[in-house]
Amino acid sequence: MAWGIGSIQNSNPQVRSVRNRLLVIYFGAMAVILGVFGIVAYRVTEYECNREVNTRLQQLAVSATHTLEIIKHEYDELSLEEKHRQYRSSQRLDTLNPLTLIELMGKYETDSFLKPNLALEIPSKSSLSSLNGLEWFDDARNLMVAEGRILSQPPLPNSVEVSGTFSQNDKIRSYILPVYKLGVNADRELVGYVRASTSTIPLEEELGRLRWSFGSIGIVMLGIITISSAWLTRESMKPILSSLEQLKLFTSDASHELRNPLTAIRASVSVMQSHPERIHPADVSKLSAIASASEQMSILVGDLLLLARMDGSPF
Repeated sequence: MAWGIGSIQNSNPQVRSVRNRLLVIYFGAMAVILGVFGIVAYRVTEYECNREVNTRLQQLAVSATHTLEIIKHEYDELSLEEKHRQYRSSQRLDTLNPLTLIELMGKYETDSFLKPNLALEIPSKSSLSSLNGLEWFDDARNLMVAEGRILSQPPLPNSVEVSGTFSQNDKIRSYILPVYKLGVNADRELVGYVRASTSTIPLEEELGRLRWSFGSIGIVMLGIITISSAWLTRESMKPILSSLEQLKLFTSDASHELRNPLTAIRASVSVMQSHPERIHPADVSKLSAIASASEQMSILVGDLLLLARMDGSPF
């Protein structure tokens, strides 16, 4: 039986076609499921990583809003020459370094009364990551003070949402938050803006490693899917091949069983037709019909037997 099933599977073109279609369907379905799962998992992870970066930026900007009025007050008290320090040349001739928070608030470092209170509100350079930066702007969008190593160079956009606005410049992501205070008649008065910036290079590197991991896992899973698809196809084909084998055996057995009675009928008719004087004239046509039908049946049985033997051939 096992040899017969294998011979049917290898020799019958229709069976091979069904087997190949099943293999493609199983492989395609599982590959699509794997691909959709991988894409969804990556997108969810990417969203969560970006949300974490945005949350850190928002927290950093909110923590810096409490110092904006103090910084603006101190900046306004500087002389024009002192304000122009922010335009002092850096090592690159095409860039200008803004005034730092330490330079602006350095005079309070020696004030034993104000220092503890300011330390609670003003972020120090050590409290900022090397991948973060803070910038304080006045209500006219002029940069006053900056702190940190990551500073966003473009000017503030003309339109900033009250709840804050995110922006992406190359590999630097920024969050701009307007700062208001209550003025006369309980109206909101714009004090200025705070921009928190961070580098997205670590995020892109992390997402790159994640894509590489997903790709490697996907290749391994495709190999497993291929093996699983072949196994499922083989298991699915077993009932079909078993039915075909039973049909082939029935055809072969029926052909053999029908040959003997057909041979007897043909022999009897042939004997009767060899003695026409013994046949009633009314039965001559009936015997001719019987002889013709038995001949056709013999041919049909021979064809069925031939088909059964061909299906059983290993070639």
